[in-house]
Amino acid sequence: MTLRKKSQAYATAEAFLASWLHACRCLVLEAQLPGMSGTELQEHLRAKHASLPLIYNTVPR
Repeated sequence: MTLRKKSQAYATAEAFLASWLHACRCLVLEAQLPGMSGTELQEHLRAKHASLPLIYNTVPR
């Protein structure tokens, strides 16, 4: 069985927020983003009462 899911990548948290569709089901998030951090994005979404599952990806730099 193959699951076909649509995905979209954004270079920054701000780019995601500018085009965010509330139909988004899950967000795979890098903690260290340029500009707004992944944690700041999570706090922003929480303030908007968005119940969006997050998967954090953290890579040492």
